[in-house]
Amino acid sequence: MLDRSTFAATLVLAAALAACGGGGGGGPIPRTACDYGDYCNEYEGATLDVPRTDVSCARTGGTAMAACPAEGVLGLCTRLRDEITIRDYHYDPATLDLVRASCTASGDTWTVP
Repeated sequence: MLDRSTFAATLVLAAALAACGGGGGGGPIPRTACDYGDYCNEYEGATLDVPRTDVSCARTGGTAMAACPAEGVLGLCTRLRDEITIRDYHYDPATLDLVRASCTASGDTWTVP
């Protein structure tokens, strides 16, 4: 049988675990984005290594951020690679037809917001 202080501590711990998603791996899904100006790549998935992705973004001339800007999006290509969902946001009307064709030719999903 638990004494009062042990019981109270157990309740506090249970409440804290419930508040942060429980200890069962139910936390937020890792997500990051890399903005290149005319386009932005957004990555999301349980196996995503956010720090590594952000370093790769910086090395290729992009700016790492939490999510791609939704304003001004002309088209969006969504694909799944190695359990990571990748969303390519496109903002440049001059390249839109080429990007759309490339997206659909790869079997990926093209949407217009």
